[in-house]
Amino acid sequence: MALLVSAPAKCILFGEHAVVHGTSAIAASISLRAYLLVAARPPGSAVQLLVPDLGLNLAWPVDSLPWSQVPVARGLAAVAAGSSGGASKPTTAGSSSASKPTLAASSSGASKPTTAGSTTTTTACKPTTAGSTTTTAASTTTAKASTAPSAVPSALHPPLVRALESLLAGTDPNHFSTAFAFLYLYLHLASRSSPAAFLVRSTIPLGAGLGSSAAFSVCLAAALLFANGHIARPCTGPPSPAARILIDEWAFLGECCLHGNPSGIDNAICTAGGAILFKKGASGEKPRKTFIPDFPSIPLILTNTFQSRQTAKLVAKVAALRDSHPSVVAPVFNAIDATVTQAYQLLTTSQTDLTADRTSWTARLGQLIDINHGLLVSLGVSHPKLEKVKEVAHKGNVGWTKLTGAGGGGCAITVLRDGVTREALRVLEGKFLIEGFEMFEVVLGDKGVAVHGAYTPITEAAFLGAKTHKDLLALLSTEHKPLNFTDGSWDDIIPIPQEDDPHSIAEIAYTQEYKQGMSYLRAIMEKEEFSDRALDLTEYIIAMNPAHYTVWAYRANILFASNEDLRDELKYIEPWAERFSKNYQIWHHRQTIIKNLRDPSGELGFTATILKKDPKNYHIWTYRQWVIQEFSLWEDELEFIEKLLEEDVRNNSAWNHRFYTTFFRQDKLPENAIIQREIDYAKASIPIAPQNPCPWNYLRGIFEKTGTPLTELESLCRPYVPEDNGQECLVSPQAMDLYADICVIQKNIQKAQLIYDLLARLYDPIRENYWKYKKSQLTKVDSAAEAV
Repeated sequence: MALLVSAPAKCILFGEHAVVHGTSAIAASISLRAYLLVAARPPGSAVQLLVPDLGLNLAWPVDSLPWSQVPVARGLAAVAAGSSGGASKPTTAGSSSASKPTLAASSSGASKPTTAGSTTTTTACKPTTAGSTTTTAASTTTAKASTAPSAVPSALHPPLVRALESLLAGTDPNHFSTAFAFLYLYLHLASRSSPAAFLVRSTIPLGAGLGSSAAFSVCLAAALLFANGHIARPCTGPPSPAARILIDEWAFLGECCLHGNPSGIDNAICTAGGAILFKKGASGEKPRKTFIPDFPSIPLILTNTFQSRQTAKLVAKVAALRDSHPSVVAPVFNAIDATVTQAYQLLTTSQTDLTADRTSWTARLGQLIDINHGLLVSLGVSHPKLEKVKEVAHKGNVGWTKLTGAGGGGCAITVLRDGVTREALRVLEGKFLIEGFEMFEVVLGDKGVAVHGAYTPITEAAFLGAKTHKDLLALLSTEHKPLNFTDGSWDDIIPIPQEDDPHSIAEIAYTQEYKQGMSYLRAIMEKEEFSDRALDLTEYIIAMNPAHYTVWAYRANILFASNEDLRDELKYIEPWAERFSKNYQIWHHRQTIIKNLRDPSGELGFTATILKKDPKNYHIWTYRQWVIQEFSLWEDELEFIEKLLEEDVRNNSAWNHRFYTTFFRQDKLPENAIIQREIDYAKASIPIAPQNPCPWNYLRGIFEKTGTPLTELESLCRPYVPEDNGQECLVSPQAMDLYADICVIQKNIQKAQLIYDLLARLYDPIRENYWKYKKSQLTKVDSAAEAV
């Protein structure tokens, strides 16, 4: 069985850029997470690191690793699930205590491990600790003890650094730092006798300034500490305060391997969660870091513009602006600092006051978001795409938006107004999709490092098979959860087992869990029980077989009979639709729910999100067409289709949907101007890819629908049909086929036969038999004409 841990991303909430020049900033965790699955391997196997998001798949025989270069006093003593163990206590923000580890002094001052063969080591670098300034004993549970001392290593060990550089010589430069950090921690915390595969997936956009590397380091530290018995595993949820301290300190060493001289803020937030107030120290002083207690969970929209930017250049740009206009820029920095101060006061509001007037509190926070963004715009660090995010969110009246991080692209955050509906967010997501942006619904101040069950039934194949961020979230949301039939709540039900023919040729190998669940479902359905436990039973079976139509249908009956909030059911369906998008039973169930709810708000945005990753999914297109027809949502559909065709002019599904929305409206037929618009659009698409059958078929459909003779398309076809004079042209088999049909209409049978011969021999030989068949039909047409 496998161990699954996760850690959150982070974002800058207030204070970007000005913090570089001595003011304060507030950073917080967000509920996008990195996940690390540890799968044990047999003794003697290689240790493997697999990070599909980076294209990284590396393995090393355990005995080939430089164990001899690991300091003798490696590892740490065991820490119980809730005890302080041998961990040193964290210091208060800004403390000068030297109780935490530092990197060894370096003769060269290099900031990170160098390439193989170099004698350079690393500079000193102190970690920050996660959590409050004290620890409490929450449990007396003990863990398997290590024989090593309790201290986290005080430095990157130069001999081990050089050994790993040598081992990783020839590694892809894009993978070197990740592999280096992994092996450095692995050699300290694992053992030769317990090889494993470390599989890393992430819902955090990479390179967007959201702390993806820190989340990786925290996951890696936590997984190694848990898997090797240094920290007792909680069954689920966050580790103890003492355990979090150790995870943070080891994660900091991982960050040192990755970045050389990190501030320690990212790994601290990713370990503890919540938020931190940060202020850069003066020359030679440590930065001041204050964790914000009882940080409130704040719903947030994070929008990735996919606009690349370089943080260093943007920081330099602001510095140059300050140097050029100090008397102007200094007040801007001061104003940004004032927004941080006021935001800090708001964020430390007592929970009682916050609950009493949440709407007013959120509005005040939102105003500060707007002010901070405007000040950053004045520094020249926004981007048209970030402003587009702000414009779309403002028009949707969903909240207050600002850039986060360095700006110049990357991501924007939107603090949501109280009462924003899920349907409004779906509409917003659809608008962002049209702009080419990706939207994430997240929580600001999310939990820190967590264990997803001491052992999880999620398989390696499923974990690696999740293709997108939402696939991964869907996998975790649809994880099979057991149902207890022996707790007394089912004693009144006599299960009805399935009766298979004893002489059946091939009996289906159902699992015992599935057989038991279905036996209880048959009994429940027989008595027509529409209860909470019946609903739980359908969820239990769907988790094992999401394609079971009968279970979905009975679930719908339960919902309608019990007056459940159907919007909650839509939330339940979403991860299933994300994970099993080609499952028509799920889409039919969603159609049933929407038909009864009579509110399609957000459905077009939801389907657009899934079509982005699977743009030719028949079941989603069918459902989308039903929604449009049922609720007359025609007006914005053309814009959506054109965006898809801009991305892929060969998307036959989008062409088909365009035809549907133009010619199959029940409320009105298309006017002549609309028909001509469609003809012009198809004609304009042909030069982009003349051998693309979609626009040619689209034109055929229009002409057939409107009764227009195909001969009007002769001039369109001719440039793509080879001439008898041997003049070269860009040949399109689709144009040749259409031109042959035109020749038949014009009774030029000989010309049509020649075209079919050319198609069969030269231009489309893979369908030779088809073209020969069409030519044979022309012979019949010619004979019939002669007979007349």
